[in-house]
Amino acid sequence: MDHSKKNILELVYKYNTLMNEAINGPNCIDPFICHADCCHLMIDVPKLLAEYYIKRGYVKKEDFCRGDLFSFQINLNPSNSKCIFYDRDLNGCNIHNTMYKPPQCWIYPTGFSNDLGEGKKMAKDGSVACKVTSGWRIVDNVKIQTAKMLFDKYISFCTKEFEAETTVEMMKTRLEPIFNLLRNCSPKIIAGIEDGWDHFNILKSEGISLKLKSLCDQVTEDVCKCDYLECTNVCNEIIDLLRRDLLNDLVNFTKSHGSKPSYSFLELWNRPKVSRHNST
Repeated sequence: MDHSKKNILELVYKYNTLMNEAINGPNCIDPFICHADCCHLMIDVPKLLAEYYIKRGYVKKEDFCRGDLFSFQINLNPSNSKCIFYDRDLNGCNIHNTMYKPPQCWIYPTGFSNDLGEGKKMAKDGSVACKVTSGWRIVDNVKIQTAKMLFDKYISFCTKEFEAETTVEMMKTRLEPIFNLLRNCSPKIIAGIEDGWDHFNILKSEGISLKLKSLCDQVTEDVCKCDYLECTNVCNEIIDLLRRDLLNDLVNFTKSHGSKPSYSFLELWNRPKVSRHNST
């Protein structure tokens, strides 16, 4: 393991341990107290931490989507809209006791101080209240401040990792496999692209998509006589046009609007594609 990666995992473990020791509160796994009201958020995580969870069998690559602040976000379970780490039998987080839980998960509801602020709700007894009960208190300010410094270092690492994951070269590498995927898809089902674990995938439409028709209309009949709605796979001519421009479209969009888990052709192109190619 790379030395810096090992250091970050050690930082996460130390942070978890400090927060666990510095905060007292209700028993969250008691079903009469908590029903996992906090487990409906898609938490941002760096790729390094996501890889840690995958290697230990807690989750799969498909349980993450590309993030807009950190490299990835933890998906929600579609069956209950709760975090994928929520364990119904446990009535809580199945990685809580590993001390490798995402650092952001520890911040609610106390933050890094017992003082009022940070959107906190104070109970009559002076403790901090969460969505369902009160009783949360920071009991060790020294440990909590040490944890805060580690948290700041963690955020700095995540930011740098995200920047490295979203360089032009990285996007170009992740984009390349999609051109082969397109060959096996009907153009009418393609709405755009989605950013996966290590490469882009096809963003499929819920119905019939006409997003690629502006490109298909540029292909002369002597090359392709196929009707758009009957076409079974994207032809080489369309792939060549996409290969020429799609990376620049993606780079320009992310510079202006930031990264997203998925991108429709409509938002990437922002104006009729046919006019751009006719001008070249």
